[in-house]
Amino acid sequence: MRIRDPQRWQQNGVNKARRARKSGRLLDFCYRAAGGAGNAIFDTSAQIATVRKAVELLRWHNANPAQIFCYVLVRDVADALERVRFLKGMYVVPFAQPYRGPDGAEPTGEQKAFARWCNQKAVYKTCTWEEYKGRIAA
Repeated sequence: MRIRDPQRWQQNGVNKARRARKSGRLLDFCYRAAGGAGNAIFDTSAQIATVRKAVELLRWHNANPAQIFCYVLVRDVADALERVRFLKGMYVVPFAQPYRGPDGAEPTGEQKAFARWCNQKAVYKTCTWEEYKGRIAA
């Protein structure tokens, strides 16, 4: 691919980002620009580098960190906890979604409890997962 006018090409990318920000799709735009495929859904720990780059691109486009959220698919609770802690360190709001298999099987009780802890911000901000898990077990 040959770029005849690099400044115009760069401005075109900035215009796309502005349109994406206005439509509320900036996270998906930056996630794809960072090398991710599809929408910004954080399925595995292998995507940490891609999500980090997408969040950096969002901040470069002046997105407020409080406005950034990311879906976290909960298959294995330990892996999901690592991803939620990473997002908390990046000041990104996580939204946990318990995994339902292709056969429609219900998520486990631990997956549901983890999603409840993560998605209820009053609980998420006041106690850790270990404390919450101890409370519901008692």
